[in-house]
Amino acid sequence: MKNIFRSHLSMMIIFLLCVIISGCTKKAAKPDKYDGTYNISCISENVYTAIGDIKVTASRISGRMVNTKNNQFNITGTVNEKGIIIFNTIKKKHGRIAAVGQISENGIVEGIYSVDTRKGKYFGFRYEQEEIDSNQNSTYEIDFQRNGQKTAHLKINIHKGKFSSVIESVNQIKYPIKGRVLKNGKIIINTVIGSQSMGIAASGEIKDTSLRGMYFLHTGEKGEFHGKRL
Repeated sequence: MKNIFRSHLSMMIIFLLCVIISGCTKKAAKPDKYDGTYNISCISENVYTAIGDIKVTASRISGRMVNTKNNQFNITGTVNEKGIIIFNTIKKKHGRIAAVGQISENGIVEGIYSVDTRKGKYFGFRYEQEEIDSNQNSTYEIDFQRNGQKTAHLKINIHKGKFSSVIESVNQIKYPIKGRVLKNGKIIINTVIGSQSMGIAASGEIKDTSLRGMYFLHTGEKGEFHGKRL
């Protein structure tokens, strides 16, 4: 499994480097093309390692991540016209951190990082910089699916735009989560870092009495979720 993981990372590194090199001679991106706030989760060897938010303004990145040991890292970098992310290397006493990735047109972030010789992946979702919808008070039941098969179930009680609960997979594995709902209907769900190294990061949208979106597991696998208001 580790060999497959390393092979996947190597192929992604080669692809990203090729895109970066080919894009270096192009004109700069429109300042607002990838502007926004992104919720980011990091995984390594199938466990969550860090979580946080980054902000892109005029193609420049700033933000902060916190790992499972509660160490905080200030993040800076740039985004080019193709959405390629290059984070500035961070040198700390516990390791040298480097990362690259890409933002898609629909605001999905995927990339790879390293801490010295340890490799990992990161992924995330763009969301509008709006305040939490403090008027959102409701209950939803949510089903998670991957490759057409139900993988987990969740019930959330939203109070003043926030919620916390526990996802239970079909294999009876439980993941404590927390989340928030924004005024534009965006919903963001994250594993509670520090209490569980395995879990989920998800983003979706509430419309009327239903919601749907996509998620990443701690293994990096992707899936979809949908739910309804009770």
